[in-house]
Amino acid sequence: MSRLFYGVLCCVLFALAGGAALSVLAMFALPLGRLLGLPGGLMAHPLAWLALPAGWFLGIGLRHWVQLGAMPRAVLGAASLMIAAVYANCLVTWGRIANAFGIGFVQAMRDAGLANTVGLARIGLSTADGVLYALALALAAWAAGRAGRAVVSRPAP
Repeated sequence: MSRLFYGVLCCVLFALAGGAALSVLAMFALPLGRLLGLPGGLMAHPLAWLALPAGWFLGIGLRHWVQLGAMPRAVLGAASLMIAAVYANCLVTWGRIANAFGIGFVQAMRDAGLANTVGLARIGLSTADGVLYALALALAAWAAGRAGRAVVSRPAP
């Protein structure tokens, strides 16, 4: 009976840890996607070069705030930035649809659907945008996966 209880407990804890990692991923990705989408919405084209500083700051934030190993932090940083970039491009695409058809933003979101919006956003990206996003993903993973500075403890005076 104790082995069964231990096995179930391990499965529950593993599921909770995975849920916590996914919530951290969403917590970093969605606001960053909104920040990346705002200037892109004003220019009516996604600004891929903004993903480079966003990836750098995201990696630094993950390195300081998330207490995981270097590899999980790097994966979390790259995945967060990828979700943020897709979300920012979807926001810009929804804005373009709303503007083209003279409807509201929420109505454009509802009418276009997610699969159609992602397809339209992908069509609107150039090769240079893809290269910039790939560099930003690598930068976010590198910045998040680096080892933090060692804490030097000083004796009390």
